Amino acid sequence: MQHKTTALCVLFLFGAVFAQEAAPVVAPTAGAGPYAPYKLELEHWRRPALDQGGTGTCWSFATTSFFESEFKRINKQDVDLSEMWFMRAAAIEKARRHLSTKGRTRFDQGGLCHDVVFIVERHGAQSAAAFPGLAGEAKRHNHAKLWADMHKVVDAWLKEGVELTPLREKELVAILDTHLGSAKADAADRKSYTEKLKLPFADYVEVMSTTSMPVGARGNLKVPDNWMECTDYLNMDLDAMVDSMDRALRAGYTVALDIDVSEKGFGPGGVAKLSDEEEKIGAITPKMREDMFQDGRTTDDHLMHVVGLLRDTDGKRWYLVKDSGGEKRWRWKGNMAISENYMRAKALGYMVHKAALTLP
Repeated sequence: MQHKTTALCVLFLFGAVFAQEAAPVVAPTAGAGPYAPYKLELEHWRRPALDQGGTGTCWSFATTSFFESEFKRINKQDVDLSEMWFMRAAAIEKARRHLSTKGRTRFDQGGLCHDVVFIVERHGAQSAAAFPGLAGEAKRHNHAKLWADMHKVVDAWLKEGVELTPLREKELVAILDTHLGSAKADAADRKSYTEKLKLPFADYVEVMSTTSMPVGARGNLKVPDNWMECTDYLNMDLDAMVDSMDRALRAGYTVALDIDVSEKGFGPGGVAKLSDEEEKIGAITPKMREDMFQDGRTTDDHLMHVVGLLRDTDGKRWYLVKDSGGEKRWRWKGNMAISENYMRAKALGYMVHKAALTLP
């Protein structure tokens, strides 16, 4: 199976039925609503769409947006988390693992939703104000030079067969500080800030759907951006995975989504859909989905944030999804519409609070 290098992976949680208070939803519009020509069935609060710029950090932008919505749902308050802090801390961890495995794991910009949870548990979180991730007069993120500089030293260490010592880590931190600005908060400050968030980071799980392993089993989403080699993805039947996403949205939750965006039907008009033939054949089946993975038609490209449900003029379901290209991208201030069949075929997985899922 082929995969792109900028991809990110997604996760889902799994537990008691909708135990927490649901956020309010918006009633369907009559016609020319905010997402015309689609009718809005429901949408949930999220912060405005940000621009990830010239970076491969969609995994951080999508998952951070997801946790900001979770904070609003749980605490009824707004919080603005630093996407670049998660990227910065992950870069060090990627280098550590890359060297310790003799180059077997990837060392690049991509990642998955569980990366954010891992960084929070090990390094804490920061606010966007405390760590904007822009050095000097920079106004837009661009990490091409940052990663070129990181690779120059890490590749040399890999050839030497060494691991990441505290002294070598300081060398990487200096590179990150040059391109992102220095991290002013120390470990104690980050711990205090993270505790004040009161977010149950341990209550989020990843879900996937593949016919290559039993339903209900836990396994590895075998894509290059799973650099941590996480084996805790819950495998679900395709119908159950999609139905669980719908129930979660209707119960007031949002979803962090890992999806293929390489199809020709992704993007034009602010929508994502399969070919006309594939959209008309009925629901994408598990076999069709698996075949797309195995022959390389489905690639692991991008993470996004699912925030609502739409209906087209034929009554078919579409998903309202926030992207990380800024408010000027797509047609609805950085949000787009994804068809149900596109989701069934191309969603590698997703993340949600465990209370939003029930056992199949």
